[in-house]
Formats: sequence, structure tokens, C-alpha cells
Amino acid sequence: AFCLETHEAFNKIVNLTVYVREGNSTRAKKVYGLETEPALMYVEGVCVVWFTLEFLARIIFCPNKLLFVKNMLNLIDFVAILPFYLELALRGLTSKAARDVLGFLRVVRFVRILRIFKLTRHFVGLRVLGHTLRASTNEFLLLVTFLALGVLIFATMIYYAERLGENSNSRSPTHFKNIPIGFWWAVVTMTTLGY
Repeated sequence: AFCLETHEAFNKIVNLTVYVREGNSTRAKKVYGLETEPALMYVEGVCVVWFTLEFLARIIFCPNKLLFVKNMLNLIDFVAILPFYLELALRGLTSKAARDVLGFLRVVRFVRILRIFKLTRHFVGLRVLGHTLRASTNEFLLLVTFLALGVLIFATMIYYAERLGENSNSRSPTHFKNIPIGFWWAVVTMTTLGY
């Protein structure tokens, strides 16, 4: 449900009325919002309730609660569950601050993806991969640094090359309107074949 709710087929545009206060008067303002398909919300609710029960059972029956709280995977579980309940509590509020908090909570929900690290308990290959990455941290950071330098240099070069080659009378300006747009081109060009 977490991934599917970002697809436009599962969202519908709805008209919302927001009341804006201007001095001593209040006026109604029409805004558009996205509403997720209710079936996805039900699936997500059932899954989160299941994970909550599992999390509570683990914390209740854990012999050392302090060690349980200090474990990073348990903190990830807690942070992954919490936004759902906060979103339910704040759903009825219509103020701008409540909408901003709801938007932030939707972003925080990506922490659920970090639950994939719990698979390392069950698969030896993933544990070996984790140890290998930990042992190769310096080399990996060196690779990322060289990639970042290349992206910065080549994105800057393509931006200025396109600007210099652009015809001022042309109706179709360059696709590289700024250097950060060139970053994507540089990353794809440097890390793939055939694009």
C-alpha cells in the first residue's frame, strides 16, 4: 500500500474548502487535494495494527527492556509505526499547521523501507554483504567522492555547452535550464551503458 498510494491511479483529485482568516473576516477558499483510494488505507491500517501488536508483544516479553530500546532495528520499527497513528489523530484538523504536520508525517513514513534490514537476521548472505560493506567503507566513500566530482564537473560542462550552443531565436530552448538538472544526465551517463 505504501508504494501503490504514490501512483496516480490510486489517487483522485478532490475539491476542498479551506477557511482563510483575513483580519476580522473569514472567507472560504477552494483548493485541490489528493485523496488516496480507501481500500489502500484499509490494507495499510490492517498491516500497521498487525505490526503494532507484534512490536508490543516483543517489548512486553523482552527480558531486558533497556537493551530492547537501544537496538536500532527496534527504533526503526517504532518510528515506522508512529506516523500512521499520528496521521489518524490529526486527520480531522483543517488548519494550515495541521496540514504541514501531515505532509511531514507522510515523508517520515519512508522509514518503513528501513525494515528491510530486519531480513539480515534470516539470510546469511545479507549478513555477509553487510560485513563486506562495513569492511570496505573507505573504498566505497572514495568511489562516491569520485562519482560526485565527475557529476559536478560534467553537469557544469553540459550546462554551459548547451547554453553556448543555444540559438537565441530558437523556439525550443535547451533542456538543461540549470546545473542541478544536468546532475541527473551526468549520473545516468556515468553509471550506465546505452542511455
